[in-house]
Amino acid sequence: MNEPYSRWFENGMDCEILNLGSEQWKKAEVRVKLTVEFYVDLEEKEEVSNNENSEYIEPESPLDDLRKKFNEEN
Repeated sequence: MNEPYSRWFENGMDCEILNLGSEQWKKAEVRVKLTVEFYVDLEEKEEVSNNENSEYIEPESPLDDLRKKFNEEN
């Protein structure tokens, strides 16, 4: 990657953040993280759902653990 864009993905960029209720800026770093997910083709899903002997099971969401943890804390 070309500089300075590669810093966003590798080491991060220096920045400052102002927290709620704070009167001073804090030094921090911001970095971009890219996630790519693959899903089954729509035709293949229809094929599975049309099969009388099988059931389509909804895949588990990567956010389910976070939701569960959040609900336990509240």
